[in-house]
Amino acid sequence: MAKEYKHKITQRHEKIILYINELIRNKFFLDELKKIEESDLEPKGQYDTWTKEQRERSDFINKELGGIIDDYVKVKKRCEKLFKGERWKLQEKMTYEYGIDLNLLTYVRCLLEEKYKSIILHFEDYAEMCRIENEFDEQIIPFNPADDFIHLNPAKKSELIAYPVSIKIHSMASKRDVLDFIEKRWNWIDNTLRQTKEEKALKIKRKKKHSQELLDFIWDSKELPAKTIKTKLDDKFPNNGLAYYEISKLIQLEKIKRLEE
Repeated sequence: MAKEYKHKITQRHEKIILYINELIRNKFFLDELKKIEESDLEPKGQYDTWTKEQRERSDFINKELGGIIDDYVKVKKRCEKLFKGERWKLQEKMTYEYGIDLNLLTYVRCLLEEKYKSIILHFEDYAEMCRIENEFDEQIIPFNPADDFIHLNPAKKSELIAYPVSIKIHSMASKRDVLDFIEKRWNWIDNTLRQTKEEKALKIKRKKKHSQELLDFIWDSKELPAKTIKTKLDDKFPNNGLAYYEISKLIQLEKIKRLEE
């Protein structure tokens, strides 16, 4: 019977949850979300309840995608013929047996054969238990046009935009290997992240002085005079201990957070 693992709540998990909770209170984020919900790209209900235009668009998309997928299957079969020669089969066998991919195999050749010595420094970088992969560049804007079949998978494409960099872990790596790699290569990882999107690392205050429920209540009452807010606040949150000026300050802070683009 497979062993079940219970996930511990990580700092990163808590951080993204807090970030999302802030987003769902941000006016501009909600406006963008509303545009998606109101778009006619995803008609509601069953096919036979759609308008003629919606059915025609759906039929067109399905026909186009079907043709693209059929062409892709043909390309895949042609590639398999090209890359299933004896050499490729032997290399793939070594990968399964020894965990040596093509880059590591070239590094091995650099060590064993004099004619490869001149390129050893390049392939030495691949000799790691983990690797930093800029998947955004690799699959969204690839150097080789034929590498971007990711566009057939919108959900995966969306994930790569949000999570553009991955750390590949070798099949024989240990926890210590992974932690050591991240610790010693963090500057490279951070630099790769910032290249894909010009944003600073997300900073979220995990410990709030006031509960989100209290802040929501004050924000929803912001149009009222401070004295009225204080009265209503004391009734709903008896131990809030907030003065009038503190209520006004919280409204200003919430305004910045909720109304900034």
